[in-house]
Amino acid sequence: MGFALEPISRFQGLRSSTLRRPLCLSEGSSRILLDPDGSVSAFDSLSEKRVLFGREQVHLYKIQAGVVVQAQRQELSIRATPRSAQFAGRIFDGLEVLQSVGFFHGGSVGYFRKVKLRNAGANSVKVRMIDLADPTAAQFSDSPFRWGSLGLNAFNRGSHVAMDEVSEPPSARVFGSQPQPSKFYMSTDRPRIQEFIRTGEFPDAVAGMSGQVIIASQHDFELSPNETRDVIFSSIYNPSKLEDALADFGRLDQGSATQPARGPAILTSSPAVS
Repeated sequence: MGFALEPISRFQGLRSSTLRRPLCLSEGSSRILLDPDGSVSAFDSLSEKRVLFGREQVHLYKIQAGVVVQAQRQELSIRATPRSAQFAGRIFDGLEVLQSVGFFHGGSVGYFRKVKLRNAGANSVKVRMIDLADPTAAQFSDSPFRWGSLGLNAFNRGSHVAMDEVSEPPSARVFGSQPQPSKFYMSTDRPRIQEFIRTGEFPDAVAGMSGQVIIASQHDFELSPNETRDVIFSSIYNPSKLEDALADFGRLDQGSATQPARGPAILTSSPAVS
């Protein structure tokens, strides 16, 4: 799904502070629950009656004189349809951020997050983006009555993490991004991950891990005034084949996987309504 980054002053929508409940996006037998800060709290399969992906959230930092400073939570403008949502805000005074979340379209199911950064300030800025994902929905679950997966075998492949579920039949997940992150870090230690998120500093990349894995990816950019950067994250699930999930992940480069599905045409006697 494409979008244009417009100045925050002209991005009109709901204010995040006015929302008291998560946003709910639906398509087919899939459902995305979104918090007002833009984080995904769950991606549900209504047909399998479980959570396929748990919490996923982007954290942003500014690096200045070797010091990593995390962006504070800001008021956001929100636009939403039944199948997609956009979250716009400004951090560190001059960095405009627009995030779009929608359903992945392919042979597999899942969702994508597109993050667009624009430096609206007068000076260059170094930005770090860390995306935190809980693909088993076990580490950051908001409810004890919802379950995801007992565990995964996760393998770092550079641009993505490929995962086989510990189940029979062995369903598959892929979490990754375009462009490729500088590192993927994995752990089953939630407090340790939370401490790294607080500091914005992660150890070296992890090649693989098993269990109820938490995945963190890291991107670093230096943005000149008026420069923009895009990153697309995807969380993809296939109930039978890892190869099919990987093939769908490869379609991110083509852009078709993040385009909204064509809905039914509605025609009326009024062109404005149509």
